Amino acid sequence: MARPQTPEPQPEAFIRLVVKLIQSGQHIWDQPGISFYLDGRWSSGGRPSNFSEEALSVLSQILERPIKVFYRESPEGQMMVMRFEP
Repeated sequence: MARPQTPEPQPEAFIRLVVKLIQSGQHIWDQPGISFYLDGRWSSGGRPSNFSEEALSVLSQILERPIKVFYRESPEGQMMVMRFEP
């Protein structure tokens, strides 16, 4: 289980997603892209950490697929999107 209290829960959550997809017969590389919704991290403006941003950028290159992260800068804020392109 991902532990939101740890500094970097996103990589663990992504690995769990890929394992679940493979177990159900789906493959991430068959998808046209990947989208995440990040809820929280208000003290950091709602965005993924710098470490996670770097990892998602590299992952987009490796998978040759776009990755989008949807987030809000505050609980009431407007939906924002961060894009990572191969």
